[in-house]
Amino acid sequence: MDKNSLFNIGSADTVISVHSCGYSDTSKPRLHEKDSGFIFEYILSGQEVIESPDVLIHAGIGDLIVIRPGNECVLYRSSGDLKTVGLSFSGFVFEAVCDVLGIPDIFCASADVFDKLFGIDKVYKRYTCGDGDAGRIICELVFSLLLDAASAAKMQDVHIRPSAKAIKDFLDLCLCGDVDLDAVGKKFGITGMHVIRLFRAEYDETPMQYLKLSRLRKSAELLSSTDMSIKDISSLLKFSSTQHFTNLFREHFGVSPGRFREKCK
Repeated sequence: MDKNSLFNIGSADTVISVHSCGYSDTSKPRLHEKDSGFIFEYILSGQEVIESPDVLIHAGIGDLIVIRPGNECVLYRSSGDLKTVGLSFSGFVFEAVCDVLGIPDIFCASADVFDKLFGIDKVYKRYTCGDGDAGRIICELVFSLLLDAASAAKMQDVHIRPSAKAIKDFLDLCLCGDVDLDAVGKKFGITGMHVIRLFRAEYDETPMQYLKLSRLRKSAELLSSTDMSIKDISSLLKFSSTQHFTNLFREHFGVSPGRFREKCK
């Protein structure tokens, strides 16, 4: 019997088709196409990245990665010692179960599922040797795995690509904090270049330009409404130096911070 044969359990309808199981080959990037089946992958060591147009996931030791059918993404290692055990399968029943359980299309979360994945691998080998009862056992194990996945999804570590407004709102909270493009990208699970493209498309300026102008506007507010020294305002708003702050302020407002404060009195 071909190892990709379908398990027909309880009816004439296809229940599950196992495409692969066991330890994964992580030496090269892997493409999960829209017409591919489920992928369940558990990280034993190292780190892995899963990237699609909508999701960027950084997975590490002890994480379970779940990818449902209909989603295109690429999986690639971000450390040389990556080792995973996984299961790839198809089955309309399991798609319906995922819908009922509310399992996301793609997610990553900590989950202790190694024993179940390893158990499926052992039973699958029995099935390929002609053990007809193994198909039923595999289905039971996969159903149990889906329940674990649904539970893990509540603690998922998936990063949905944000809106430009979400980035803007985050920057508004960072006027007095050390933040750069890498920090913004890490916050939202995307690269710094993606942050720039997304933000510029909406606001016609880069995130760092927006942050600089927001800090300058905040400095003007502090100059006019408080007795804080120019040096303290510069330090509070994370300008590299008082002179740098003064130069930027004069460039934007046309006067020095000191002169601006005098005009506000």
